[in-house]
Amino acid sequence: MRKLTPVESRIVEVLRNGTPMRYAELRRLAAGNRSIKTLVDDGILLKLPMGLYALDEPDRDDTHESIVALCLKRPDAVICFDSAAQYHGLTTDNPDYLFAAFPYASSPPKVMDLNLRASRWNERSLTVGVETVEIGPATVQITNEARTVLDLFRFAGRRGSDAAALEALRTFAERRSVGEINRMAREFDYEDQLADRLQTAQAFKGAR
Repeated sequence: MRKLTPVESRIVEVLRNGTPMRYAELRRLAAGNRSIKTLVDDGILLKLPMGLYALDEPDRDDTHESIVALCLKRPDAVICFDSAAQYHGLTTDNPDYLFAAFPYASSPPKVMDLNLRASRWNERSLTVGVETVEIGPATVQITNEARTVLDLFRFAGRRGSDAAALEALRTFAERRSVGEINRMAREFDYEDQLADRLQTAQAFKGAR
């Protein structure tokens, strides 16, 4: 690596804690944008979705980069559907979109570099079956495993297929009791609609 200028060294030092920073914050630190552009061009600084920047280090974990970027900028987001299924290991698919829900009273962000599929949920939907996890520097709200499986079934009609829901259910049943999904379905008055699916999953698990 070439010798950094004092301003570049200050930027690198601040970013060493692993927490991405907004462009405006870096501009204040650098007293302009020339150092930022130089660090990006030299491969030292990495531009992330939603206008965030981080150090481009070899051991950097970018598995859930889009989730981290969104939740650092919008802590009210709840990661859901396919994105939650991928995080929990309930699917082998790599979603083309980042699925997240936001409060009715707020507007989802409009960002081209995030490929966001946004929903707007009421307060109960944003809290029941939602857990908080730490992913890198971000505190992330995400539907738990049972809620994720339930939602994939509940909204399968709008999505055009229940393939993702069936895969998630099979994976869940191999790990845990499908009774957890049934209890979650009761919270959303969806027990009857899901009963046959859960019985089949339980029977398949018992036969193995």
